[in-house]
Amino acid sequence: MVTVVGTKKYHFMSDTKWLLDQGFAIRENIPSGFSLISMDFNHNAVSPRFNDPVKSVNAPINKDMLLITLTAVPILNITSKNH
Repeated sequence: MVTVVGTKKYHFMSDTKWLLDQGFAIRENIPSGFSLISMDFNHNAVSPRFNDPVKSVNAPINKDMLLITLTAVPILNITSKNH
């Protein structure tokens, strides 16, 4: 299982501390303040990681990219309207 959480507490994100207490482990942090965490079931599998464009705060916008926004994730609405 994999999820993206806030490196610090965000009111619209899952509770990072609680997920870590449940057995999730931090796999990667990015400068924009988010972390990729996962719970492994197959210890021989490759650990998940962010794709390279996500790691840059100034990631290029691809005209062919589809962004799906949900009201449950307000940061997506803010981000998509700013680009």
